[in-house]
Order: sequence, then structure tokens, then C-alpha cells
Amino acid sequence: MLTYIRWSARSLVPVFIRCKVLQRPEQSSTYFDIIGVAPTYNVSLSELTSRYRKLQSSLHPDRFSNSSEEEKRISEDYSALVNAAYSTLLHPMKRGLYMLQLRGVSLEEGDIQTSPLLLIEVMERNEELAEARDEVSVKRIAVNNKQRLDQLAREAAEAFQAEDIPMAQQILIKMKYYNSLDEKIRDIKREKGIMED
Repeated sequence: MLTYIRWSARSLVPVFIRCKVLQRPEQSSTYFDIIGVAPTYNVSLSELTSRYRKLQSSLHPDRFSNSSEEEKRISEDYSALVNAAYSTLLHPMKRGLYMLQLRGVSLEEGDIQTSPLLLIEVMERNEELAEARDEVSVKRIAVNNKQRLDQLAREAAEAFQAEDIPMAQQILIKMKYYNSLDEKIRDIKREKGIMED
């Protein structure tokens, strides 16, 4: 019977359970469990990255070259799961959406009423970006948008801390719009050859 990897509190290295053989994660494991960090919105990014790197090192295919085919498959599957967990938990919006999902809440289009004021604000930012002619203008918009995303991340952390899930939903809706704008900014920077700061 296969079990899962658990973390040693002292070493920050995954401990392989039962006969030092790689085991499948439990079905009920969350991304927080997989990486071995506290299930909070305010996850420590340095701890997250450190644990991710240690896990990836432990799961590297070279470590399993002399193992059974099943253990090789488990290693590959686990590595993919660790990558998905890290990618999700690293990004504030994805982390928040995942935390909502763990609570049985989603942000499907049409399920949530979006504030007309938010739509107007985002439309104005998009127009401002479309009209930006030079590097200084694009960078100014990028800085303002990053500040807005950082503020929304702080608000999301407070909402999750207070277990105010409806508020967290509203904040993450805003975050989705500003994150979309951030992607457009990055595209324009690439098109115009503007270096990231």
C-alpha cells in the first residue's frame, strides 16, 4: 500500500515513508501539503521556494534510474504535481483562487456581479496603456498597476485571515482584471523592447 511524502520539521527535507521508497501523495493532500508550507494566503515565498527546490532535487529522475517502473512513474507524477503546486502558490492571484477552490468557491464568469466602477476603472487603464507612446509612459503604468496588485494582495491576505470569503472573492475579481492588465503591459514591453526593471 502506498502512502505519501511528509516533511521532517527539523530538516526541511521530505521524508520518504515506508522502506525509503517514494510513495504517492494522499488524495486529500492540498498544494500546501505537497510543498509543506502553512495553508495561509501570506505564505513565505522564501520558504516556499526552498521547499520546492528540495522536493525537486529529491524527485529528480536521476535519483530513480535504478528504481522500479512504478516508482519512476510516481517520481514523474509527483514532480509534475510539485511544479503545479509551486506555480499556484507562488502567484498571489492563483493562490487566492486556489484557496477559494479549497473552500468550494469559484469565480466563474457570470457567477459574480462585477462593479461598474471597477469596469470603468479597468477600461480607463487599458485605454491609457493603448495610448502610451514611449517607454516612460509604459513604465509608469506598469508601476501603478503593480502597486495596485500589491495592495489587492494585502487586502486578500486580510480577508482570508478574517475568513471573510465573500470579501476575498470580490478582491480576487479585481485582482483578475489588474492581472490581465499586467499581462498586456508585459506584452507591450516586449513589443517595444522595453527592459523589465
